[in-house]
Amino acid sequence: MKSTEKITIPIKLGKYAKAEWDRVICILCERGEFDAELDRAALTNYCMAWGSLLEAERMLSKGEMTATTKNGTDIPSVWLGIRNTALKQVREHARELGFTPLARKETRGRKKKEKGMVDILDGLDDSDVLKFPRHA
Repeated sequence: MKSTEKITIPIKLGKYAKAEWDRVICILCERGEFDAELDRAALTNYCMAWGSLLEAERMLSKGEMTATTKNGTDIPSVWLGIRNTALKQVREHARELGFTPLARKETRGRKKKEKGMVDILDGLDDSDVLKFPRHA
């Protein structure tokens, strides 16, 4: 799909997730690498994880690395757990959607292999096909 006109976000996303959706959807559509019916959920999940990651980083940058319990004990901030979970999810979804250099390299390699086999098969004619003797 080349146009983003028909692609709608399936849910209301937060500001960071929405900004990432807007950024990425244009790139994917320009490349012709987005199927709105099949890929929309995966892209939504990626954007939600991205939004959670940025929100957690924002909170951590305010010095929210620890929280103090009622009895005065410092414990790691809940935002550390949110960030770590979101980071894993972003990595998984980015790999799935082909957003990482390794994923793009693997995709190009598969396409070359597929294209190579088609070229080989297209180049064959009837004289290249093995002929097996018929047994009576």
